[in-house]
Amino acid sequence: MMLAHMLAEDRAAVICDFAETYHVFDIHTLPASLAATLACGLSADSRIMRKLAGVEVSPPFLLIAAAIMDELTALRYQIGADENTPKPHYLLDTILGGSTDRGAFGFDTAEEYEAARQKIIERALKNG
Repeated sequence: MMLAHMLAEDRAAVICDFAETYHVFDIHTLPASLAATLACGLSADSRIMRKLAGVEVSPPFLLIAAAIMDELTALRYQIGADENTPKPHYLLDTILGGSTDRGAFGFDTAEEYEAARQKIIERALKNG
């Protein structure tokens, strides 16, 4: 059933994945049960598995590497920035085509922090 779903979704991706992974260039020469087993054994970064998962970045670990780089960039900016330092651009924004607003903010006093903390706690208990 999984193989049929894969073929219906993107036949070319399945053929390419079989050729790349198993060196099988004509999946129709395989017994159906073997082809289905091999299809389920394709890695998460294969073309068809990425497509079924809705992942557009190739390979998926690129998102993790970009997120790590962005966090390092943010730390470097926070540590060494002055008023003339421009806000850094983040890789995930570029890759995903949007904004990955981290929602980071600070407080000038302990009282401001405690007030914001209390609001968060109240909202969590209310939505509980």
